[in-house]
Amino acid sequence: MILRGKGGRKAGPFPLLFLLTILASTARGIDLQKVNNRILTLTPLMTDPLRLPPFLNRSVLKIFLSVENLPPLQPRYFRDGSQVPTAFYKKIQQTMALNEIRPRVHVSFALVVKPTSLRGLPSYKPTYESPEEAREGDLDRNLYSVIPPGTPVAIVHTTGDEKWAFVLSTYNPGWIPVKDLVSLSHRELQAYVNHSPFVVITAPHSPVFSSPLEGSIPLFTLPMGTRLPLKGTQKRFYRVLLPSHHTSPPWRAFYIPRRLAARGYLPFQGETLINLATNLLGETYSWGGKGGVDCSLLVREIFATTGIILPRNSSQQAEIGKTLWTPSHSESLEEVLQEASPGKTLLFLQGHVMVYVGQEGSKFKVIHSLYSWQGKEIKRVVITSLEPFKTRVVKVTTIP
Repeated sequence: MILRGKGGRKAGPFPLLFLLTILASTARGIDLQKVNNRILTLTPLMTDPLRLPPFLNRSVLKIFLSVENLPPLQPRYFRDGSQVPTAFYKKIQQTMALNEIRPRVHVSFALVVKPTSLRGLPSYKPTYESPEEAREGDLDRNLYSVIPPGTPVAIVHTTGDEKWAFVLSTYNPGWIPVKDLVSLSHRELQAYVNHSPFVVITAPHSPVFSSPLEGSIPLFTLPMGTRLPLKGTQKRFYRVLLPSHHTSPPWRAFYIPRRLAARGYLPFQGETLINLATNLLGETYSWGGKGGVDCSLLVREIFATTGIILPRNSSQQAEIGKTLWTPSHSESLEEVLQEASPGKTLLFLQGHVMVYVGQEGSKFKVIHSLYSWQGKEIKRVVITSLEPFKTRVVKVTTIP
């Protein structure tokens, strides 16, 4: 997600109007259930809430809770540059009420009602890895990801004051404000998640309206890849279901522009994935997806439109799919890419992921959400040459 390289040439934005030599990406049917089952198996921190048993053992829950070390192994800093004191973590530990976890933990279910933050600790307080990061204010390390409305989660613990819920989902385990969730039964969750027909958001920042009338003001926006139950069409809008407080069942109708969504999943084709990625060009780099996309969120969103739910961070994404190349391979990186499928091929650096989009002459092109390079801030989604990053590539994979 963040690159601060010292060697190689400057990596800047490239013009959109170039001819990509896109290798044949044959459309073929894939077994989504099989692919997503495999992803869940390979990613222990990802959870399908509907597959959880009614109860979890305390030992299992504590494994999930231990993902975030308290205190962290390295110092953290507040926005003002001061180091986070031990007292802060002690207060957080008290709030987490870990001593109240019973031997058998009841699993309950919820849907996210509004755009919310999945956080490493039950606190809105941002923390940073260095005073320099704190001054910039972009990289809140307590923020795992922004979570869109309609996301299903399993609640397995709450803080002592019941203001925060510790949840399991297809994102990482983490804490969400209780006020941003609506509880429901397993049967209701199943009905919502598996509702057919459905639509998938195919553009960034798709507005959601309470009414299809002209001049309506959007309530919030949804990211690319969001799946929503479809109830019908009205003029230029899809009528969809989104979670809601104080209704039974806990959802109601909202409206999204038809031009920004598709009925059902998009075909799993390299060209489709590339087109979706280029729709994000110029999008702000945003750690955790707060107002934009980071590198792994870009990848997750474009694949989600085809029904493939990838892990949330790049290190987990690197374990999914078929490995095409590592530095130990006898073939060169260029030789492998000449035979690879653009759109479906991912290149991984330490803490960063890029989507291979094809060739322009002899140059290999990638699209990625880039924070900085060689000390220069980029902070947006760009298409670049692979050349400046080539020596740092540690793995190339193809999905699924």
